[in-house]
Formats: sequence, C-alpha cells, structure tokens
Amino acid sequence: MYSIVYTTIGDMEDAEKLAKTLLKKELIACANYFDIRSTYPWKGEVTSGSEVAVILKTKEDLVPQLIDTIEKVHPYEVPCAIEISIKDGYTPYLDWIDSQTL
Repeated sequence: MYSIVYTTIGDMEDAEKLAKTLLKKELIACANYFDIRSTYPWKGEVTSGSEVAVILKTKEDLVPQLIDTIEKVHPYEVPCAIEISIKDGYTPYLDWIDSQTL
C-alpha cells in the first residue's frame, strides 16, 4: 500500500534539500512543499513563526526508513514526521509511486 509522510521544516531551501535527499535515496516518489504559519509550545514558551509544510509520497513499507532518514538529516531538534495512510487512489499514479521508489 501507499502513504504520505508529513513534515515541517524552516524554509524552502531546506525543504528542497530534504526532498532531493529523499528522492536520491528512492524513499519517495514526490514531495510538495508550501509556506505555512505555525503556533506551538516549545521549551515553556508559545512560539509562532513561518515554516514550510512538506508532503512526501511513498510506499507504506518505506515509511520506517523514511522517518529514520528525516530524523537524521532534519535540522529541527524534534522534527514532525507522521504517516498518513492512503486508502485508495488513481491506479496509474500509485503505479508511478512504485516505479520511483525502492
């Protein structure tokens, strides 16, 4: 089956760097990223700021390796890295994910 892994990162440059690293390792077929604003508690303070949301499309069996790689290369101390399962989708697109990943 297939999954999306969602993460956030500080800026577009880091988002693209992360995407290219994951593509070279064939852990993802595609990455989408877009500017967002986030508000969250961190080290006793409520923090707000700009981030980039990153949506990574992959195969379900690659998710553990993908999240492990995110943890190793991500600049955040505690990066968001969560899996969202894909229940169904356009078969040719899902086939394309297969062809682009390990």
